[in-house]
Amino acid sequence: MIGKRVDIEADLVVLTPLQIGTGAFREEERSDRDEQDREPDTRNVALVATDFDGAPCIPGSTLKGVLRRLSRDNDVLFGPTRIVAAEDARSGKAVFWTARIAGNSSDCQRNRPHVSMGTDTRTAKDPETGVAKRAHLFGGDYVRPGTKFRLRISLKDAEPGAADALAQVLARLAAADGEAFGRSTRQGQGRVALIPETLKAKAFPSGNDLTQDWQSRLAGQPSPDAPDLIRLSLTASGPFLIAGEERSDLRPGDDREKVRVMTALEDFDGQGPRLTGSTLLGALRARFDWYAAGLGDDCPSGATERLFGTPGWRGRIAVHAIRRSGTPERKKITSVRLDRFSGEPIDNALFTTEAWLNANFQVDLRFDRHGPKEPEVSCDTDLKIFNDFREELCDPDWGGIQLGLGGNKGFGWFDIREVSDA
Repeated sequence: MIGKRVDIEADLVVLTPLQIGTGAFREEERSDRDEQDREPDTRNVALVATDFDGAPCIPGSTLKGVLRRLSRDNDVLFGPTRIVAAEDARSGKAVFWTARIAGNSSDCQRNRPHVSMGTDTRTAKDPETGVAKRAHLFGGDYVRPGTKFRLRISLKDAEPGAADALAQVLARLAAADGEAFGRSTRQGQGRVALIPETLKAKAFPSGNDLTQDWQSRLAGQPSPDAPDLIRLSLTASGPFLIAGEERSDLRPGDDREKVRVMTALEDFDGQGPRLTGSTLLGALRARFDWYAAGLGDDCPSGATERLFGTPGWRGRIAVHAIRRSGTPERKKITSVRLDRFSGEPIDNALFTTEAWLNANFQVDLRFDRHGPKEPEVSCDTDLKIFNDFREELCDPDWGGIQLGLGGNKGFGWFDIREVSDA
């Protein structure tokens, strides 16, 4: 029994794909495989946390961890981070319940994927080098943007100031861009926000409705400091393609012969292309590595690893948000396969690629001032060299960046300019 308490409930909305893993995988057949494919016919798919109905959820431990990160020294709410003596051991005053799908769950079928879930295909990386492994694909389930979870926190009979401390933490979660949950947060995934107008509060055992008091308490909190963002506009100068799954279509005018079609990864609304944070960070890292090599001794040693990460270290540059802009158009492009040895076209070996035209994006990058303490290389030094690199990217003559597939045939080349309203 918790005893005397206040229960606070509110809706959480997923802003970017959310992956809270369990360490478990399932094996499924690849839908893009044909008879001549030498790669494995199955792939592993990383599972996300689900409740007993098979619907995705946000475990209470995950909620507690994220909110504790926003208020590290608040032992009253969360309990002590370190217990030295037995008399210091005590639980926090806040109890975090598992956040389950908000509203009617009748669309859920036990042991089947929930309607709010999808699967992404990723390339495995070598843990020693950070380089993608050839032919090592895996999938990962995710919760779709727009999915809502019902947050519930019980605040036990607490000492003065605990309610305001909890309201301050919830106000951070209620910011427009929310907070990061789960995996791949450096790539812009896992942003979840609280919807303030859905907040309700009730005292127990009296049953008094404290909703108005708690909404006022939440509204009265100071606005959290806006992150220091680097906002860039990416404008495509040609077709853009991040590969989705392949499929087989009948060749036009022939009801028997099929051609393979490489589909373009589309955004969650199906109305345009999707640029993933992993694609963007990988391209930036490769371009920065080339840039740093050109500087020679003028570039501090290890700058690439400190900015973009290395096994065991996530790096200082992170994707905060990626937004699609413009009016993209889907385009089918038919090509002839080339012999890999001679480079000559192969007779009757056509394939079709789906790509996007007018694929423009606005990207917010974040510089995190965290990491190993290296007295010889200050955080400001890394920021300066990244700012110099950013100027190189935005140069109208030799700047820009290549993203996705087909760079050698003109796909995925973007002009970059800095936007000043970040």
